[in-house]
Amino acid sequence: MGISRTPLREALWILESEGLIEYSATRRPHVADPSLDEIANNLDDIGALEALAGELACERAAAGEIERIRDLCQEMQIGSDTLPALEFFGWDMEFHKRIVKASRNPPLIETHHQYNARVWRARFISSRMRTRRRGTLQQHVDIVSALAARNAEGMGRALRCHMKTAVGNIALALQQSEPTEDSS
Repeated sequence: MGISRTPLREALWILESEGLIEYSATRRPHVADPSLDEIANNLDDIGALEALAGELACERAAAGEIERIRDLCQEMQIGSDTLPALEFFGWDMEFHKRIVKASRNPPLIETHHQYNARVWRARFISSRMRTRRRGTLQQHVDIVSALAARNAEGMGRALRCHMKTAVGNIALALQQSEPTEDSS
């Protein structure tokens, strides 16, 4: 690939420190496959980060930022049944990213990005579950309502609740994606 070992090792070290790759007993790198407990812990942390970001956004967000978040929420509701899973997931992640960005807190934004990278795959698997999507979208509406009202306490509570729901959705999605003894 035309890359020397030193930058490759440094890149692998960064990916390992971010929890995105793991090493086998023979020191061969592979994509991390976190347990449900690890995912739940990361989502608890993301919930706390997003709650803080949401509370700060209630104080700091410009009216235009709030309007763009509301518009995205409405677009997600309209496209919920027709958008391809990957596109819907991208909009969902953008919704959360916009809230965090509206906090105007660079260290918080960077930390949120790092945690989100750790659970990206699990959140995508969860987002494909159309049966739970209506509840998720209603939570988004509740989040936007709290933000528009600049209700910091309600915003924090809604975002923490949303992440708790995500843990349950991911657990169910992972359980459904595991092969059964009959299918092997």
